Amino acid sequence: MSKRVIETFRGKNGNTSEYFNAHFEKEPGGDGGWFYNIGLDALPETFVPKAVLDVGCGPGKGLRICAQKWSRVKLYGVDFSAAALKICGSHVPHADLTNLDVREAKELHAANLVMCVATMEHIKNPSTLIRKMEAATYGFLMVVTPFNWAINTIHINSFQPEWFEKRGFTVQVIPFRDEKKVLVCTKEIRRK
Repeated sequence: MSKRVIETFRGKNGNTSEYFNAHFEKEPGGDGGWFYNIGLDALPETFVPKAVLDVGCGPGKGLRICAQKWSRVKLYGVDFSAAALKICGSHVPHADLTNLDVREAKELHAANLVMCVATMEHIKNPSTLIRKMEAATYGFLMVVTPFNWAINTIHINSFQPEWFEKRGFTVQVIPFRDEKKVLVCTKEIRRK
């Protein structure tokens, strides 16, 4: 019997803009800086993006890290939480931010680094989001997501490395804390 490569919560999905607006109003700093750093560390050292798209950018930790790392990079962020985007805009005022539910977007802004950090576990149809991000990428696609964390109304997916590997990603399993781990998944996409 084969093991499941994705486990999905079957109850009510709590991932709404209202939930995340309240979350970011209560905890404006959010978290995730560590997740972005380990993801960016998985990219080739010589890679310098011209444009970065952060899918599910939240309060902007990833965009701030990219702005500090690459001073001339054009930054784009999308999130369905207006509260998170307000915080992001105050920290990264030169970023082009869009209040958008990526689950409903027909396409995403093109960039040679597309990041999706601590977001895939919240998405009802992750395969569709992967395809949208692949279509927007002309360089590297980077996904960082919890590995084997409990699923619930907010973290509705739990991925195994094979789920990403069969989609052409290189996957690293990185220890986090309290015996938890995260998946760092990267994929180079070349366009003609």
